[in-house]
Amino acid sequence: MSNAFDLRSLSYFVAVAEELNFRRAAEKIFISQPALSYQIMQLEKNLNLHLLERDPRGVTLTEAGQQLLVGARHLLAEAALLQRRLEQLASDVPQRLVMGVVDYVFIPRLPSVIRGLKNDFPGIKLETMDLPFTEQLDALLAGRVDVATMRMPVDHPDLIHRILVEGHWTVVLPKAHPLAKRRTVEMKLLAGEPLIFFSQRINPPLFEWLLERCREAGFEADVVYETAQSRLGPDLVQQGVGLWIAGSYLYPELPKGVVSRPLTGFENTMALGLVWHRQNNSRARQALVEMLTDPLPAPH
Repeated sequence: MSNAFDLRSLSYFVAVAEELNFRRAAEKIFISQPALSYQIMQLEKNLNLHLLERDPRGVTLTEAGQQLLVGARHLLAEAALLQRRLEQLASDVPQRLVMGVVDYVFIPRLPSVIRGLKNDFPGIKLETMDLPFTEQLDALLAGRVDVATMRMPVDHPDLIHRILVEGHWTVVLPKAHPLAKRRTVEMKLLAGEPLIFFSQRINPPLFEWLLERCREAGFEADVVYETAQSRLGPDLVQQGVGLWIAGSYLYPELPKGVVSRPLTGFENTMALGLVWHRQNNSRARQALVEMLTDPLPAPH
């Protein structure tokens, strides 16, 4: 079984295993579907193992395929990290740092930190990659990003994190709404109210989590609008579409006539963190994390 696979064949297999569809996998890695099918058949032949079950409804992994997927992800992540470290050591190759960000999460320090990082590391090529929370972990483990922005807690033996921002769940509502007279709003009081949730398409687990919190409070949520844009939420409230359930870190300010109140009746604390692989010892990565998470100096 010597030379049974290389990194390219493993990356092809991972694409198919994650998509469970040859057409989508081929589009994802920019090769033709017949070429991808041939590569997978060659991999199975070289390994003398059946990795995939194919039928008209799609693709499923065999037991061997499931084991290979775990190992292939690990090898590809290690290879990507090694390549980054070697690039950083090569004097003629600009240092590259990629941070996974979430478009709708406001990180107030980020613009000034980017400028400061480029001043401290003149040769650096700093990039941000906009990814939903649900894709940040895979991007980090695959080596596509050096630092990810993720919901806490993160429990993985190869990952380290530092808290970036802490907050709580709120309901954003018109100032004239009767519930706005309260200092806090119990979740059960939202029964019968038209609600605005974060997009189910972008983050299905979060959407289901919010539905479950409503059920625990004794009602089925009347979701009248879903949005993937935090900037749109307050405007929808202002226009009378509904009440927006959102994390307090999603809106740095609210328009006139719109207020927010903390929600109660469930575990309400939440946190976002910066996460990186424990083998990533890049000085630029360390500086980025410290600039974004260290406490601001007290005003004089």
